Amino acid sequence: MSERDKRHFELPGINELSKAQEAINYLAAEGKYLVVGGPGTGKSVVALLRARYLAGEKRKYLFLVYNVLLEIACRQLYPELECARWIGWFKNLHRNLFGKNPIPKSMTPGDFDWKQVENRIVNADKMETSLENTCLIIDEGQDMPTGFYEAIDYLDAEHLFVAADQNQQITEANSTIREIRECLEIPIEEQIRLTENFRQKDKGYHVALLADAFFPGDPASTHPQLPPRQSTETPWLYTYGRPLFETIIRRIVLIVGRHPRELVGIITPTDAVRNRYFHAIRQAAGTLRENGAEVPVATYHSGMVRSALGAIRFDRGGILVINAMACKGLEFDTVFIADVNDFYLDPDTNKTKRLFYTMVARARERVFLLRRAGDHCAVDAIMPDDETILKRN
Repeated sequence: MSERDKRHFELPGINELSKAQEAINYLAAEGKYLVVGGPGTGKSVVALLRARYLAGEKRKYLFLVYNVLLEIACRQLYPELECARWIGWFKNLHRNLFGKNPIPKSMTPGDFDWKQVENRIVNADKMETSLENTCLIIDEGQDMPTGFYEAIDYLDAEHLFVAADQNQQITEANSTIREIRECLEIPIEEQIRLTENFRQKDKGYHVALLADAFFPGDPASTHPQLPPRQSTETPWLYTYGRPLFETIIRRIVLIVGRHPRELVGIITPTDAVRNRYFHAIRQAAGTLRENGAEVPVATYHSGMVRSALGAIRFDRGGILVINAMACKGLEFDTVFIADVNDFYLDPDTNKTKRLFYTMVARARERVFLLRRAGDHCAVDAIMPDDETILKRN
């Protein structure tokens, strides 16, 4: 990787932390903690700093995340990180204890028969595995079901650090802040809140404003404060005709061609849309390469072979095309939310708002929503009308 396309992507020093983050950094190694905050408030950062602190203290720890891409991003931020995806880790733990996987109740990832898991742990004659001496750090903790927290409690997990935001719940098997707090036996007054928006503090005021327009309003997790500095780039909802698709693709590629350190995220509603954008962008990037400009293009989808994951880099400029469910915890300079026509509008519109709140908040500086002309778009119902928040062509 050349210096030309290297992004600023590293953990902050102690002098760069806010007072609230610094206080978290000095928490004792022992005990149970719950950190709640909206997107961009630094939950993942303080969780990673926690891991670095525990490693320095020679304490056994494990950093647990929900999805593959967040694991990759965390490992690139802190290469020595002891990290795992929670579902795979728990299934492996269950196999070591009982010789079999936990029984799934549905096709939803992580939706196991937690009552049966609990009964197996309680009725076991002798436990070969205990979490008593392991410090568990859990990022995006709202995406783990309550049964998971109850199970690790039965396995003597005494040292827990959970970062969560109820307003970013976009999985089916999840926990509320109250449920996590009750499982960890943390009084509400000891719950730690982060409110300062660091992600959009320099050039992302209008991004934060659009994210705020989708805020579902769940009081369990307050939304981040709007950053003080104004930006000049209001997000766009751009409606395009099919002949303009290739023009849009070329413009996306040119963003990185002209600004090699820019990381662009293309967030898509379905795997078919992801494939369409990925292949079109890769072809356009190939044409640009012939003219001497290198634009790295990568994608991620469920079931992807591990050897292909090496192309995904968060510490350099490029374009990453992903599905909406894979975007949790990630950060891009610019985000394109592709073909919003194909997003489902849930009867409970707050569910769809949570998804758009999460997707928009991935961006540091700019957001574009793309809509196909002539096709029905159910999510128009939740789009803000205010042109100072979301412009339209």
